[in-house]
Amino acid sequence: MERWTGVASAKGETTRVVLSIRDNGGERQGFLDLPDIGVVDWPTSSIRATAAGLEFSIPSDAGGSSMLLVREAKTLSGLWIDKDWPVPATVRLALDGQQRIASETFEEKEITVSNKGVLLGGTIVHPKGTGPFPLLVFVHGSGAQTRHASTFPAREMAKQGIASLRFDMRGTGTSSGDWLHADFDDLASDVCAVADAARQLPVINRNQVGLHGTSQGAWVAPLAATRCPMSFVIVVSGTVESPSRETRWDALRLLRAAGYGGDVETKANQLMDDWDEGVRRSDFQKFEEHRAPLVGQPWFATTFPYDKTPYHSRYKKEDLSWFRRIIDHNARDILGKIDIPVLYLLAKEDESIDAMATAHILRHDFKNRVRYHVYKGYSHSMRRTVVNGFAPRWPASPSDFYVRQTRFILDSVKARL
Repeated sequence: MERWTGVASAKGETTRVVLSIRDNGGERQGFLDLPDIGVVDWPTSSIRATAAGLEFSIPSDAGGSSMLLVREAKTLSGLWIDKDWPVPATVRLALDGQQRIASETFEEKEITVSNKGVLLGGTIVHPKGTGPFPLLVFVHGSGAQTRHASTFPAREMAKQGIASLRFDMRGTGTSSGDWLHADFDDLASDVCAVADAARQLPVINRNQVGLHGTSQGAWVAPLAATRCPMSFVIVVSGTVESPSRETRWDALRLLRAAGYGGDVETKANQLMDDWDEGVRRSDFQKFEEHRAPLVGQPWFATTFPYDKTPYHSRYKKEDLSWFRRIIDHNARDILGKIDIPVLYLLAKEDESIDAMATAHILRHDFKNRVRYHVYKGYSHSMRRTVVNGFAPRWPASPSDFYVRQTRFILDSVKARL
């Protein structure tokens, strides 16, 4: 294994970088650590050797980026190219003579769990020792989510004496099945299956198991907690409103930021109601009829694509079919059925959900039953939105983000020792 350490820089901003190159079945595989922003062991595409050095891509939900590095003796230097940033970052790494060895603070164990014909691959991380330890099960956000997104928080929890389980969503990584043909009931069933399998391990305290749901996981985790025994639930950047209400927030947020409101917001909401009804009925005629006279109005481009093609034709049939199955999920009703400790962590500037509306609902409908905290200046991904007046290239999470969660977990399981 090769291990390279150094920094990436762009316009006065820097972040630490660790590149590990390992042999993966005869093929070289790269893994990135970005410790300043909470990324660890993030897999790259296969490393491609060039005449000058190395080239590889870094996949992500945002579309990914790439590094082109030139090797000179014991250094790698070059560019980190990201389509979201017009200026590439410069990268300079030095060969680290100390190979990374097995951690002295945690152990990892691969598991495979069968659930109704679907095989789910996952990783259990636990502190060194025999335990038994409390267990946190990470529940995915939307899309093709693998276990890698939870590697950093899993290891942070292990430092605090908490085990965790992260697994590949069905149809991703080593898991079989297809998430596009799964509704929230199917995903909650997967969560319960992997959690129940982990309970059987001697290193896990079977009476101290809880869930951690981010974004879409905010709907799935509470639902799973009504299906199998749990000790606590943590929700990050999640709403208690339905997917139907959640999906329109970005449009309403942009309208308000542009100074529109009142009648315009009413028209936008009505059109989005028509869209949702079109999804439910697989018939977008009413939506297109109401949309046609709005195209060309100044506010419309803020809310919907400004063109004359049928809006629904932009979406794949399988995407619409999937959304139809979850559009009216009653998250508030599900949360009302849970009688275990629940913590919501919200970001005031969240671009995907109306975090302040969610906080209002939690405060008034679930007073003394659900704890919540709102971070100011952070995005849906719990990353800093502005630093020194600019959007940071490598945004970090709140400094107390994991401390707050670990305290909540340890407090929640005290009664179940």
